[in-house]
Amino acid sequence: MLTKDGKFHCDYDFFQKPRRYGGIALYQLGDWLCPSGKDIGVHRQICHEISSIVSGTGVFFFNEKTFRVKAGDIVISPEGSIHNIQSSRHAPLRYSYCGFTLDPQAGNGQYARLAQFFAGVENSLAVDVHSSVRQVFSLLLNEMIINDRNTEQLVKNELDQLLLLTHRCYEKGPALRREMQQSENFRQRMVYDVINYIDNNIYGIRKLTDISAQLGYSYSYVSQTFAAVMGSSLGSYYQQRRFEKAVELLGKSNTVTQVSEALGFDSVQSFSRFFRKNCGTPPSRYIRQAGQKGELEHRGDSAIWLE
Repeated sequence: MLTKDGKFHCDYDFFQKPRRYGGIALYQLGDWLCPSGKDIGVHRQICHEISSIVSGTGVFFFNEKTFRVKAGDIVISPEGSIHNIQSSRHAPLRYSYCGFTLDPQAGNGQYARLAQFFAGVENSLAVDVHSSVRQVFSLLLNEMIINDRNTEQLVKNELDQLLLLTHRCYEKGPALRREMQQSENFRQRMVYDVINYIDNNIYGIRKLTDISAQLGYSYSYVSQTFAAVMGSSLGSYYQQRRFEKAVELLGKSNTVTQVSEALGFDSVQSFSRFFRKNCGTPPSRYIRQAGQKGELEHRGDSAIWLE
């Protein structure tokens, strides 16, 4: 369904009367594409919650800890924890979520180990390397839509899978993250995310470590992977896009000072050095030459414009 702000939001709310599936009490299940820059609001969890990041980036707050998240991440917010979510302005979060509690005595104690795990989570962030958690979320949401005589049993089975697979991701987290980071598909996707972030945030980036911090990786990993995949350095790509944006802005009758400030240079002088290094001419002369060219083209003269 669509929310009033036009974003896809599939939400099954059972807070008033949680649904029982064996030892699991289901409070909420859904999928949401957050509006750009959305802040969910600080609240206390009345049940455990698993969130699977489908796309975009953002920040999850868990008690006093902060986690930057991206596609493929899983976040657990235990019952009683202080929780909040903020969606990126440029790459809004889409995530699936499941709110539940566990009865450790149900099924001859088969939920006791899971109950202990979810109640004691310390590192709230893990990675869904094989997309197994994501796939189970899709099955659950589809089953809710189908809603026939087989649904109750299938939902129970899929909830059991969801909890067990989530536990596995946390239990084997470091090894799984290394496996994911070494895969070629992951490397290419990460480089695409870097390029997309630079292209959409060129005005807000002040140093290269801003990029790695926003995407949730170490700077050394991002720079090495970018160079390996693209054949050129991260810094070179950033400076190239910065220069292209400077040329675009100067061509729109912005002053040298305005362009320098927009792109975050410390001074007009440092911007002028940067521009001259890339263009071979100072920005002020570039503006005059561009203006002369425009006048000649406007008059239709046969004169030749020389850079």
